[in-house]
Amino acid sequence: MATVTVEVNGRPYAVGCADGQEDRVRALARQFDAQVRAVADSVGNVGDLRLFLMSALILADELQ
Repeated sequence: MATVTVEVNGRPYAVGCADGQEDRVRALARQFDAQVRAVADSVGNVGDLRLFLMSALILADELQ
């Protein structure tokens, strides 16, 4: 199992992933970071947890 450090909203996070999936995890994290930053620009600094939740809900809505 590999560990990748990704940055979301300016903070580093260590994420475990299957060997060979490091680049995919980094790409997904960049996409999520862009969504989090867009939400932060819209609603202001409401804390990482709330920003992450709002961003996850937006991305889930887009999938449906």
